[in-house]
Amino acid sequence: MNENLSTEANVVVAATAVVAADVKFTGPFTVTIGEGTVIHPKCEFRSLSGPIIVGNDNIFEERSIIENSQEGTEDKPSEDLVIGSNNVFQVDSQFKGNVAGDANVFEAKSLVDVGCRVGTGCVVGHSAKLSEEKELMDSHVAYRFNSFTQGMETDQVFIRSAKRLKEHNLSELSSYLLKMQEIIAKQQQG
Repeated sequence: MNENLSTEANVVVAATAVVAADVKFTGPFTVTIGEGTVIHPKCEFRSLSGPIIVGNDNIFEERSIIENSQEGTEDKPSEDLVIGSNNVFQVDSQFKGNVAGDANVFEAKSLVDVGCRVGTGCVVGHSAKLSEEKELMDSHVAYRFNSFTQGMETDQVFIRSAKRLKEHNLSELSSYLLKMQEIIAKQQQG
């Protein structure tokens, strides 16, 4: 751990974790960082109402914010905010939920709000917001859909099974490849 860290919180960093010098740790509760975790510059860990426990081999890209701001006080802390292992928090992502399982991707500018739970193998898409108390089940994807139709803008977050999305994408890709093969065959004939 770098001795120049900005800390107002009690921080425990595993020996193999890498934490940039300008990462901010604030709040009265302990923040624990697991083995092999990498925390890029300008990230913030705010243990405002309870401890934050980060598992092993996570990556927190620039300006990620992890915040335990659930109901709780110094005398009676909220439950721990627990992040599993092998997660990626991309640039400007925010996580204020209760739990993130393992092997999740929180894309740039995504927000997981207070009280939310994210399973294992999930993706929270670019700029998607999981509102308070939502649960993203294992192997699901939350993505933002923003459209402008009939003079009205709509901004919604959809949650789909990752398996269904993968099957849909494969189907679309197969269809595209067949069309491209047809076009190439016609060009070769003529």
